[in-house]
Amino acid sequence: MAVSGEDLSCPIAKAAFGFEERNEYYTSGKLGEGMYASCGEAGAKFEEALAKYDFGEYAYVVAAPLGRANFTPDTVLVYGNSAQVLRLLNACLYKKGGSLKSDFSGRGDCTDIVIKGKKTGEPQVILPCYGDRIFGMTADDEMAFTFPFEMGGEIVEGLEKTHAGGVRYPIPIYLRYQAEYPKSYQELEALWQKHRGKQGDEK
Repeated sequence: MAVSGEDLSCPIAKAAFGFEERNEYYTSGKLGEGMYASCGEAGAKFEEALAKYDFGEYAYVVAAPLGRANFTPDTVLVYGNSAQVLRLLNACLYKKGGSLKSDFSGRGDCTDIVIKGKKTGEPQVILPCYGDRIFGMTADDEMAFTFPFEMGGEIVEGLEKTHAGGVRYPIPIYLRYQAEYPKSYQELEALWQKHRGKQGDEK
């Protein structure tokens, strides 16, 4: 699927992807003012924070299911719950350790998914924005994770190695603990044990 500016309905995406010029109305912060931002100045900072392509830098964004793509993609996008995203994070850090830097503005996640990863060459943890949830039908329990296509082998190896090391999904729940109850419950239990002790003595 190839998407051009004519195919997009979201003004934020059109401006950020360079399909339309980022004019004074856009840069003034009016898109977010009164909705995401308390004022135009705050709204402008939201727009500044988005990763962007230059105007006319690209004509299309091309996307496809990974197993059916007949081209080599720049970025792989995976949606999942927070535990599944955690496993992908574990995998991408398996060899080098440390941490992964991601930032969030709560809007324009398409720029995080497509532009930021391509420009930085680094995986990204994605918090789906409001539009992604309304129009993309991303569920409340979903997050996303992106990584450069050429990291695919490293991600697979990281998943396998961390799984072998005991870091797995579904994540097991620890149940080897002694439950603690309110004092009144404990007193009742003590009375039962005392009663059973007396019965044993009588026998």
